[in-house]
Amino acid sequence: LIAVARNIKGTVKIKEGVEKIGAGCFSYCTQMEKLIIPDSVTYVGSQAFWECSNLKDIVAGYNISEMGSNVVWGTPYEDTSANWTDGVLYVGEYAVEVNDAVVSSECRIKEGTQLLASNLFAYNDKISKMILPDSVKYINNSAFEGCSNLKYVKIGKNLKKIGATAFAQDNLWSISIPASIEKLDSYSLQLKNVRFVSLGNLPENLTLTLLGSANIECVQIPSKKYGIFQLQNNGNI
Repeated sequence: LIAVARNIKGTVKIKEGVEKIGAGCFSYCTQMEKLIIPDSVTYVGSQAFWECSNLKDIVAGYNISEMGSNVVWGTPYEDTSANWTDGVLYVGEYAVEVNDAVVSSECRIKEGTQLLASNLFAYNDKISKMILPDSVKYINNSAFEGCSNLKYVKIGKNLKKIGATAFAQDNLWSISIPASIEKLDSYSLQLKNVRFVSLGNLPENLTLTLLGSANIECVQIPSKKYGIFQLQNNGNI
């Protein structure tokens, strides 16, 4: 779905079978009040519902695996306090936006969340510890890029994919990659000062490359490891 008429109004239901909602697709649909997204949708582009000034309710399907940034910016949905938990804005099972002024230094994503949208915490300088529940399956592009004080991330056991530059940062000390991982996009892990890395059983067709970690001290690898793990520009291991 690339674009819609800007004069659509009331409740809008996307037809079953649509797989992608393009970037800015519904932007400035100022008369739309409710949007229903079917389970067939797997991708929602950045600013998809930008400045929909009457959009109060969104019912999202269960199969979205990629979501861009600022999808609900400038909507009443964004302004409704009930849609926020501890400084994080949720659309159904998807974490889509962060209030940097409110979010805690020890941030816990709520149970049931499946996805962290692109750029969700990017360049946040407050968070030092991040706890992701087992329900999280997808960490999208640049989700934690440039988080200058983030030192520890607990990843749940059901994570499937880490997007490009999701962990591109200087100060993360420790990270564990679960056995459930199926895909790592290019440059997912750029961790200049990481010290400890723990790996699950990587899939046979997956290569995990840790870039630029000159201070790494320990990599914990299971006795049965099927994927490929390689280090580039790493000094102390």
